[in-house]
Amino acid sequence: MSPGVDAPENAMYVPAILHRENGKPFQMDRAVAIYEEYGGPLWRHKVISRRATNRVLKYYTMIENYDYGFVWRFGEDGTIDVEVELTG
Repeated sequence: MSPGVDAPENAMYVPAILHRENGKPFQMDRAVAIYEEYGGPLWRHKVISRRATNRVLKYYTMIENYDYGFVWRFGEDGTIDVEVELTG
């Protein structure tokens, strides 16, 4: 993943251990991005409001000639949203 392009520059990029077609493991640096994003207002009443912050986990995988991006958003209210991006 490219910082500032695939995910924010301030994201935490973590490696992953994957395997090749022959079964040998290898480490992919910056395989997963973890970051926070603004999720809109969590609640509001009269003049008091609270801002929601989502925790986001994002990664890409290549299948045939396409790159698929998976974005998991974990909300403070317990919701989980999954978004799939198709590029390539």
